[in-house]
Amino acid sequence: MAAEQKHEMRLKILAEQADRARAALFFAGRARIRSIYLGSLTMVVLLLLGYTRYLPMAAMALPFAAVFLVVLQGYFSHRVNFARTCVAELEAKINADLGETLLITEALESKDLGPLGESHFLGICPSNLRGIFSILSIHYLVIGLGMFIAGLFRTHYILSQPDLRPVERFGDIYAPVLFIWAVANILYLIWFSWGEAEKGVIAAIRKQFQPKGE
Repeated sequence: MAAEQKHEMRLKILAEQADRARAALFFAGRARIRSIYLGSLTMVVLLLLGYTRYLPMAAMALPFAAVFLVVLQGYFSHRVNFARTCVAELEAKINADLGETLLITEALESKDLGPLGESHFLGICPSNLRGIFSILSIHYLVIGLGMFIAGLFRTHYILSQPDLRPVERFGDIYAPVLFIWAVANILYLIWFSWGEAEKGVIAAIRKQFQPKGE
């Protein structure tokens, strides 16, 4: 009787944790989508403002903003994978306790988003390039790259015009700083997504869900 009550209590706790993990997954997914359309809107507004004589500095800020927004997208993609890992581990434990596969949220997510633990870049998985999760990220990357280049072209024009240039010889520091900013952030994203960093986080989560004696 005591063992049965302990088993029921264990299942109840696991189910509550699974509900919380699913809620975290929902909010992470929604935040990721919101960051895509708000980021795209921000870049378009900066570009339009940069083509006015009233706020040309907006175009100079656009390449920096584009890089930051892509990194932000990487963060939200990571949060989605983080929450998916929690859901997957909890569902696996509940299914194991019940002796049958009743909870299949992560099994369905893997079909749509790609398998957990696979290297990706902003959610773009080699095994799921035609999936909507990857396609949406590719679209956002293309928009970000286009805005980055458009901002560079406009900035080049601004720096060539003495009446628009904010500070004398500003271009001497602008290009090196932008280059360092862009390269450092892109290298970090590649290291985190394709390297062992995110895999290490997922492995740590899985280890955390392994209680003693299992």
